[in-house]
Amino acid sequence: YECIEAAYQYLVEDNPEQNVDPSRVVLFGRSLGTGPTVDLAAKLCSQNVRIAGCVLQSPLESAGRCVLGETASFALYYLDIFRSYEKIAKLAPIPVFILHGIMDNVVPVSNGKALYEALTNAQKAMGGKNNNDDHYRSVAYTPKWIPDVGHNDMPEFECLQDIAKFLKFLQERQGRTNGWQ
Repeated sequence: YECIEAAYQYLVEDNPEQNVDPSRVVLFGRSLGTGPTVDLAAKLCSQNVRIAGCVLQSPLESAGRCVLGETASFALYYLDIFRSYEKIAKLAPIPVFILHGIMDNVVPVSNGKALYEALTNAQKAMGGKNNNDDHYRSVAYTPKWIPDVGHNDMPEFECLQDIAKFLKFLQERQGRTNGWQ
């Protein structure tokens, strides 16, 4: 957790020559890295710091759920790290792009789908407080479930193209016409 927090801190506060506005930050995590990424995004959203968005590639619900399944993870709850399933709803205020290989046998795609479902439910509920679904429409982003692909053979070029589309979505959402400069 400390590494991603230190990188974020440097990016937005500790680098006087470049202090980047948090609304221009897109967090990215892959596999185990999605745990600290979701944790930081959840903390920032809880503090009403609105980052631009978040990309989660092959995310795990938690280390325990990934290895042992949902039921066994409850028995070993205090040993279970990266409990993203408890934090993902806090990301409801921001767009999140989840991409996952359907044939992933390291982090089963069911982990990504469960996180997406929990996030979507939280985003819809957040919009419901205002008696409209404008919020949901403004943050909802379709996940990418990639067929015939596992954990370490994600098609790099295709993933980068999909992430570029997500960045364009974020850019348009924020009304930016000059990119992320």
